[in-house]
Amino acid sequence: MVTEQTVTHENAGKASTALKNPLLAASRHTSGTLQQLNARNKPTLEKTHTRRSPPNTLSGQPDQTSQNGLKASSTPQQQLPVAGRCTPPHRRRTVANILRELVEKQQLSEETLSLLQAQFSDLPCELHSWRQMAEYSPEMRQFACILHLYHTKAYDYLRKIFPLPHPSFFSSWLSNNEAAAGFSSNIFLRLQEKVERGEQAYLYCALMVQDMSLQKQQEWDPETQRLTGFVDLGAGVLDADEAPLASEVIILMAVGISSPWTAPLGYFFVNSTTGHLLAQLLRQTINKLNNIGITVLAVTSGATARSAETARALGIRIDPERIQCTFQHPPGSAHSIVYFFDICHALQLIRNALQCFQKIEWLSDTMQWQHVVELAALQEQRVLEPCSPKSGRSGSEENYYLKVNLATLLFSEAVADALEHLQKLGLVSFQNCSCTVKFVRLMSRLCDVFHGRAPYRRKLLAGNYTKISHVFNEAKSCFVTLTDSMGRHIIKSKRKLGFMSFLVNAESLKWLYTNYVCPEGSPSHLLTYAFSLDPLEMFLRALQQACGSSGSPTCTVFQAAYHKLLASCSLAPGSPHSGGSDNTSSLDISLSAKLVLISSDVLGHCKPSDQNLADQSKEVYLILCFI
Repeated sequence: MVTEQTVTHENAGKASTALKNPLLAASRHTSGTLQQLNARNKPTLEKTHTRRSPPNTLSGQPDQTSQNGLKASSTPQQQLPVAGRCTPPHRRRTVANILRELVEKQQLSEETLSLLQAQFSDLPCELHSWRQMAEYSPEMRQFACILHLYHTKAYDYLRKIFPLPHPSFFSSWLSNNEAAAGFSSNIFLRLQEKVERGEQAYLYCALMVQDMSLQKQQEWDPETQRLTGFVDLGAGVLDADEAPLASEVIILMAVGISSPWTAPLGYFFVNSTTGHLLAQLLRQTINKLNNIGITVLAVTSGATARSAETARALGIRIDPERIQCTFQHPPGSAHSIVYFFDICHALQLIRNALQCFQKIEWLSDTMQWQHVVELAALQEQRVLEPCSPKSGRSGSEENYYLKVNLATLLFSEAVADALEHLQKLGLVSFQNCSCTVKFVRLMSRLCDVFHGRAPYRRKLLAGNYTKISHVFNEAKSCFVTLTDSMGRHIIKSKRKLGFMSFLVNAESLKWLYTNYVCPEGSPSHLLTYAFSLDPLEMFLRALQQACGSSGSPTCTVFQAAYHKLLASCSLAPGSPHSGGSDNTSSLDISLSAKLVLISSDVLGHCKPSDQNLADQSKEVYLILCFI
């Protein structure tokens, strides 16, 4: 008879073994769970005479279809097999068969199945083969990482049948010491050293993600004696003959939110990027940063369809009536992380919306895209201003001096001033531009908030939050009332993402202020530039220059350029590629700022025909570049 003390010692031994060998622990967890549930399901199995157990299969294991969230069909022949269910002899419980069944039930994509079959044809298929392994082989690790990143639900289902590793192991398996694909172990080690030394600036950070196109090309690397150009997520290159070539690279970066430091965390070669894949990579990155003592407060991506998919996969709700700007990590925990869309990308979407609709109604008034077009037509028009005594020129009525040097975005105070000035001059094309001017000024103030420009400073403090909150309230009341010429709300149209990006960002910034600026023991201020992609895009610009060409680089060229930059990377505040290290606003130098007003010095003399007109005029010289 087994005593209670004997069982206690036996369980303690199993727990100790589990800590040393995750594979053995997973195997025992699977078999133990099945044995415990066997007695509970035995009466049901005895009554089901139509299901016969074939030889050499596991029997007595429960039907876990409902627990795994997989739908069963109406007939037993079409029902998706689950852990331990007796199946016909021709349908053995192998990895390949189960993955095929998941594809048939639309729980796994055909593309992912083809990739796994091409790369892992030699992987052990039988359940007993996995249980007999003393440790996970590199191929098994790679298989587990790929399946979990591409299809988490499929991986969780397969893990109930096979002793697959827990996802907590993946962040280390996706890491490399050199500048290879995956997480850069050296960067994480240096960050950990700063945290252990008690440097407060590195306790909190924002995480940003961006992709870059690659030239598809298969190359031979003489140093590693391997083919390159394939998909590589850090656990190994997927270099099978039928494996696709990489077409994009995903880059991750951490940015200080109270001190301007930046840290490139790694990159991943992919063939096609999905929102689910990006969400899983972000969660793995957050896990890895948490493990070294750094808390992630925010995630920033572009304002694209893929980014919106990523946000929704994390748990963000992009709905004007019910905005959810935070997601929990780990899922179900109390720790929340806010989400931001890049401001410059959102501005371009709003610009596109204005151009597509041509006219947008706002509070019984109309803003028109034609006003911007007319302004562009005046790019070399000289508007005169009397010379000042400091110019050294004669102050007579016949001498006028024009010199302008402006560089700003479309939605800026300079453009609003130009439109307003042209309206005062009496030009017919600008007589009804008051609504356009008002909207441009509102968007300019929003940009100033998120990029820390005067009068909102570069930091989110208790002293300037009132002004910021007022701008956010004004923007929300504006966006929800905008309609097209048919009276349909823009915020509910197919051109809504730009406006919704600003609303989500506003809620995220307010949430950070409430939870991290106000409470004691939290950062006393937040650098608002850390919530845009500008620091990462500055790093990408340096990468592009290191690649030596203006086109898309190959995997080999990108890897060499990344290694070069990583070798000279400094995590100190104000280091190269660190946004906010000088007085120039990151908004003005962002690579994503496609809508730029460019000007040059103009020197000219002219005699006005109307003294009253000359007294009202001022310097205007704008060139609109719509890239």
